[in-house]
Amino acid sequence: MSGDSALGAQVLRTAPAFGELRVSDGADTCVVDLVAGPFSSIAPLDHAVIDGSTIALDNRHEILASRLATLLERSEIRDLADVKALLDAGGDLESALRDAPMKDAGFSPLTLAWVLKSYDPRPAARALGWSDADTQALVAFREWLLEQLTAAAAPE
Repeated sequence: MSGDSALGAQVLRTAPAFGELRVSDGADTCVVDLVAGPFSSIAPLDHAVIDGSTIALDNRHEILASRLATLLERSEIRDLADVKALLDAGGDLESALRDAPMKDAGFSPLTLAWVLKSYDPRPAARALGWSDADTQALVAFREWLLEQLTAAAAPE
């Protein structure tokens, strides 16, 4: 989002532990998911100060481990794109794979690889109007991630 404009928010969906908002500054708009999970934190919280109020936030490692577990559950393009962005920003895949079972007890690298093997992000990317280059970058990332997950699952 750009500039110092005031933000407006519209509630899209709510549930006891989930909220989805459309947030806009007048020029740019994005959808924000707010989730209160039943799991304890695996890493110390970060904090942000917005308009004098301090807000506790999951740190990037926590979000990466959670997104890996979420991919196992629902395999949506936004989750794969989030994992890519978090890894591109310096996230530690090996550590996140080790911590993801704390977010979903059924998580394993091999199970995630099995789920992602059958997930093709191209139809969703087309529906969202992604460029061919952005779509191909995500497809290439998925292939790379499959290799990493398979390697992580291999016995030593």
